[in-house]
Amino acid sequence: MEFDREKEFDRIIEEITPISIPTSFIRGISVVMRNGSIVELNGDDLLSTLPLSGDFSWSDIAANFEAIEDVEILIDVPGLRQSVVDSVKNILKEHFDTYKDT
Repeated sequence: MEFDREKEFDRIIEEITPISIPTSFIRGISVVMRNGSIVELNGDDLLSTLPLSGDFSWSDIAANFEAIEDVEILIDVPGLRQSVVDSVKNILKEHFDTYKDT
């Protein structure tokens, strides 16, 4: 990347704790269950929700949360990086002639 010769972008991204992440930047989600199994969600799994069917209660839902050991959100860092570069260039071209044609 032309602006990140020192891999500074990756270092900064590692220090960020996001409050929300646009789905366009999520490559996938891995859910590690306490029993050792791993559930992986990606692609259509992330874009479409499953309808609820059958009877359920809040205690059933809470029990499922207790079965989760860890959740990993896999970020599309190259896509995020390009989005940041494009946004910065758009801001800079309003103030600097150098960026007018980018």
